[in-house]
Amino acid sequence: MSFASIVSMVDLITIIKALIFLYVLKYYYKYFTRKSPLPGPFPLPLICNLHQIRLNPAQYAKEHRKKYGDMYEIWVGSNRFVVLSHPSLIHQIYAPNTKTIFFPRSEIKWVNI
Repeated sequence: MSFASIVSMVDLITIIKALIFLYVLKYYYKYFTRKSPLPGPFPLPLICNLHQIRLNPAQYAKEHRKKYGDMYEIWVGSNRFVVLSHPSLIHQIYAPNTKTIFFPRSEIKWVNI
């Protein structure tokens, strides 16, 4: 190997390390400055909370409901998901009301055929 190829390999590794560092920095900036934070487990970059869910999501949801309450957040990738684990919370979100803080919707009239 020539000296130039070794130097370029070191430069490539340095660039990759810098990109990973910038991704982690951006990820945690987004996490700590998110709008209306909810309780939930602390995520890791890239894998987020997937290492905690493992192969049994139902057991994970039961344990975290006991720990964080009826509404908590988890992160999958760089996306935030709010978990609702009580029927009254789900009813509040899907109730047909135009004066709500959630997305606007109207009541649907079902027609029996």
